[in-house]
Amino acid sequence: MNSVKRQSLINRAKKDHNLQDKISDCAFAENQNLKYNHRNLRQEKLLMIKKEANRLEVNND
Repeated sequence: MNSVKRQSLINRAKKDHNLQDKISDCAFAENQNLKYNHRNLRQEKLLMIKKEANRLEVNND
């Protein structure tokens, strides 16, 4: 195999590896974002429940 073809294959492999890293990084970031959004929704729901409980408590007094 001549050196030009060999270098071309090496460069292509490097590019593919970088692409795989980028895809992996994006997937990780997306997963973290989903976890963050889920946590925020849980906190908002909990806050709404607390507000409703307080409202009901005040109405019962």
